[in-house]
Amino acid sequence: LLEPQVHLLDRLCLSCLAAAAGAEVFSIEMQRSLLPLIEENARFNGMDQVHVISAAVSDEVGFLSYHRRGQCPGKRVQESCAEGHTYINAVTLDSLFLDEKRPDVLKIDVEGFESKVLAGAKQLLSEVGPMLFLEIHPAKIEGYGFSLASIHGMLKDAGYTIQLLKHRIQEKQLFIQDRAAFCALTGNPMAVCTRE
Repeated sequence: LLEPQVHLLDRLCLSCLAAAAGAEVFSIEMQRSLLPLIEENARFNGMDQVHVISAAVSDEVGFLSYHRRGQCPGKRVQESCAEGHTYINAVTLDSLFLDEKRPDVLKIDVEGFESKVLAGAKQLLSEVGPMLFLEIHPAKIEGYGFSLASIHGMLKDAGYTIQLLKHRIQEKQLFIQDRAAFCALTGNPMAVCTRE
């Protein structure tokens, strides 16, 4: 199980459940202040198989800067550095798992940076095909120069079927059959993506 840049509550729930079931968990977090909390939670629960990585996940290895927006969770990643921003190492999922164990499941919640994360995981998605839990942030994606259509295309090109869980609206599961339905998403629904 691999979780790039997810919020603390999401991480605690999914990571702890997976680790308690015996899974090895790699939790990637760009907000340094959360790292001790995640590590302490894993230690407190006796979960030695939780590995915390301090980095941002993107489409290229290098550095990114980010700016925290108030007290709300999430950040605005900037590819060009600006005054008052925090700098962090950037990794790709392909670079992290080039020669190591490959994850069976990815949980991605990156506040609009989904396209960059997926672009940096092309080899992993095509060769391994892990199940994806992808929280989609349509209102934020365009700010990074991408669209829902680009995310849909990346997933379909890698052979994925997309199932939408409208978990925040209390609706039943909805299978996304076509690009138009995917591109009309609102809110920040969770997509479950599996290889065909």
